[in-house]
Amino acid sequence: MQDIFEFEGFFLGNFFELNSFFIIFLFLILLFFFKFIFLYRKKTKKSYLKNDITLEKDFLYELKNIENDENFLEKSLSLLAEFLEKNTGIKNISNMSFKEFENLDLKQNYKDIFKEIYFKKYRLISLKNEEKQEIFDKLKKLFS
Repeated sequence: MQDIFEFEGFFLGNFFELNSFFIIFLFLILLFFFKFIFLYRKKTKKSYLKNDITLEKDFLYELKNIENDENFLEKSLSLLAEFLEKNTGIKNISNMSFKEFENLDLKQNYKDIFKEIYFKKYRLISLKNEEKQEIFDKLKKLFS
């Protein structure tokens, strides 16, 4: 009866044979591959957690960033729409027409600020600094 390590082509018992190197090399590649998949899955879970944290928008910070912007009214209107979408749970406020927005069941101060920004945005006269500051203060009060 032959020993298992004496069969031809089965060289796991001798480390210095060519087939043994090949099998060990394959084992290391598979080990690296599984380790890479495990670590990659772990990193993606962490990155999802980081993305959830960063998705929480700081509206006051965004408002301060657009304070001196040329397109202040457009950006403040879109920021207000995002704020209302987040707080009321109503989706696509930014895509609604003005009539649809008026028919929503919202607090009156939300509607008043939205109307003011909306009409000042679409009138042809440029915005004065006092009006801009007034809108900024109202939004700041609303976001805080």
